[in-house]
Amino acid sequence: MTNVNYFDCDQQRRGTGTISCEVPTGVPTGFILVAKTWTLESATEDFDQAYIDGKIASGEFVPFLDAINFTDNSEESVIYTTQLGVKLLARDGKPEFMFDYSKGYSYHSAAWSYNSFGNYNVLLVYDNGVVFAAKSGDTCGDIIVKGHTAGLVNTGNFKHQDGSESEKTAITIQLLNAKEYNMDGALLDPASNGFDMEATTGLVDACIAVLSNATTDVVFTAKVGANSAIDLVGLDDTGLVAIGTTETILGIVYDAGLKQFTATFSADMTADYPNLVLQLNDGTNPVAVIGGIKYTGESKLPNP
Repeated sequence: MTNVNYFDCDQQRRGTGTISCEVPTGVPTGFILVAKTWTLESATEDFDQAYIDGKIASGEFVPFLDAINFTDNSEESVIYTTQLGVKLLARDGKPEFMFDYSKGYSYHSAAWSYNSFGNYNVLLVYDNGVVFAAKSGDTCGDIIVKGHTAGLVNTGNFKHQDGSESEKTAITIQLLNAKEYNMDGALLDPASNGFDMEATTGLVDACIAVLSNATTDVVFTAKVGANSAIDLVGLDDTGLVAIGTTETILGIVYDAGLKQFTATFSADMTADYPNLVLQLNDGTNPVAVIGGIKYTGESKLPNP
């Protein structure tokens, strides 16, 4: 059966009674950019810390947490007044938020790289650790969780210290669906779901550079992108894969004096060396966890 010219005008009306206990909101202190395609089926999937960390490692989640300031710049709904003095709704105002961060220039440059329109959805994060998501549909029990539909994601110019304020990165996000934001929100409590936003961190960029090859050995450097004085000490063969060869890495040794790593392969690498790329990888995602920090990066061709 097809319902033509049929719409139940009361289908979105909801009860206005309150209960004594519900998931609390709070002051927004950050957000997570999520892939447009990301959804979670609440009946079968767990939004716990392992799930969140996995999504960050795969690149589906990009956290921007621990903001120092939050400003609600949401537009009010546009009301039109007729000649008879009757007010009519012209359009709903769209939610818009600005978050300020004071995390240095490398953080600012990373934030700037996500400037876009319509590429991401958004999860808001409150100061109490609660995550404010959206839900797809309006079902009881088996709820499909998603990010709020976002449009503009924009990082403004880097603000220097001026004697009265610290350096600052300001990120603006605008949500496109006022109904989704105002009626179809989904609050995820950290205690009942087993996650901790204070323990949630983003990826740290690393610079991998292949230096030389001698039979089965490949010498390379692995440094923190924001500070080349810091080597990825602790990197081993469980956090590095070789692309462009069928040989496997048997072990990695770090030389503190030369500040270089040597990867020993299962066979002579002379023939494969020109096309060899070394990538930080835990076997599932392009990351290596060293000292509790998630690093990402790979070497660039051509090799010297």
